[in-house]
This record gives sequence, C-alpha cells and structure tokens, in this order.
Amino acid sequence: QLSFPSTVGATYLILVHGYNQSQGEFTLSVSCADGCEVAENDVCTNATELIIQPVGGCESSTGSTECAYTSPVANPDCEPFGSVVDVWYRFNSGFVGALSIVAEALTAEVVNVALYSECNSAGYIACWTEVAAPINVAGLPENTDFLLRVWNGGGAETGTFSICLEADFNVGLTPAAEEVAVQLAPVPTQGELRISGLVGVEQLEVLDLQGRIHGQWTIANAPQATLDLSTLATGTYLLRSEDGRVLGRLVRAD
Repeated sequence: QLSFPSTVGATYLILVHGYNQSQGEFTLSVSCADGCEVAENDVCTNATELIIQPVGGCESSTGSTECAYTSPVANPDCEPFGSVVDVWYRFNSGFVGALSIVAEALTAEVVNVALYSECNSAGYIACWTEVAAPINVAGLPENTDFLLRVWNGGGAETGTFSICLEADFNVGLTPAAEEVAVQLAPVPTQGELRISGLVGVEQLEVLDLQGRIHGQWTIANAPQATLDLSTLATGTYLLRSEDGRVLGRLVRAD
C-alpha cells in the first residue's frame, strides 16, 4: 500500500513493474482519503532536533507516521524492499562518543530506526527494525551532526511513537583531582555564580550537556572567581578548566 499527498485536478501516472523482471497478472486499486497536515519532519531537511539527555532523565518526544509519506532517500539496508513511511530527527553528538536511542511504538504497530550522517543514501550508517529495547550506539565522533530516520510500512502500521536520546555525560570527561575541592554557589543560580577552591586554573569554561561552550573566563590562577551567567538559558551545565577537567555541575534557574 502506498499513500501520497495529491493535488486536486492533477493527472498522475502509475508505473507497474515486476521485481527482477518477473511477469504475471496483478490487481490495482486507487482510492482517495481525507487530507491531513503533513508533519514538517516528513522531509529530511526539516528534521526535528533532539537533545541528548542524561541517563535516567530521558524526556521523550512524541512523533507520528500517520501523515508521513515515502522519502526520496533510498530504503535503508535492513528494509531493502518494503514500504518506508518515515519522519526525520537530527542531533549533535556533543562530547559523548556513545549514546542510547530509546524509541517505543505507542499507537503505531511497529517502529524502525536508521542512523544517517546526511540526507542521502551515502549518509546511511546503520538501522534497526521492530525496535523494542534501547539501541546502544558507540564510536560516534564528537561534536558531529547526525540524523535519525523513524519509519514503518504505512497503512495499518502507522501511528504515534516516542523517541529520546540519552548518554552518560561522565564518560570521556576528565574529573578534577580529588584534592581540589572546588565549591560552586549558589546552585541553582539565577545569574551570579561564585567559585572557590580553584588551584592551577588559568581559564574557566561553561558548557552544556551537548559539549557546546557558552562562555569562557580568564582568571589567571586566582583561587576564586565570580561569573555572570544571567544570559544562559535555564538548564544544567558543566564548569570546566582549560585542560579539560570538569570542576562541577551547575543549574541555571529562572
């Protein structure tokens, strides 16, 4: 079964051919259905952004294939011949090299997931069908954009699903030495953050959980510092020294 958005009054041609030059009789029927509003992420270039979240704190996004259509991107390797009705998501790996894709069929009969580096067949990396457990993906390069293609076969299989990404943000980070007791206050902060107990630190960086730097301050080995974080969006951030040591976590609140 194939569905596509049509234009009133337009003429369409249907090409019927047999796989691998096979021949024989067939039946063909065409019907119309009420139109629906196509999701923006039905097209790869309009992929919806997903943010990687800490393990155990995954707040899922809900998606649907109910008004999705076949993509111009060729079928992924794990579904070479079936109907692929898909929607797309994008994410940046930040500083994590491994993460879990947590996808679950809600009203959809089944949900399948494929990983891409770009919106074409050459960008295909891997895929998983009938997902029923978290998908663990390792070896991702840091600070790199990726795409997720979520699909099923259309028809009775369409419906809603949930999806989120989670990772251990402590993996790959260099902790501060145990003898360095850096203190942050107040946490959460509404703007001003006071830091004490600094030893051998030339520069401070504040970065989000995707590894994006939101501010840098030169403190020239001062034992304490005060940072103005009033321009940060609400959320959880890491405080890091110039040599990659994570000095603490902070929360920016309203």
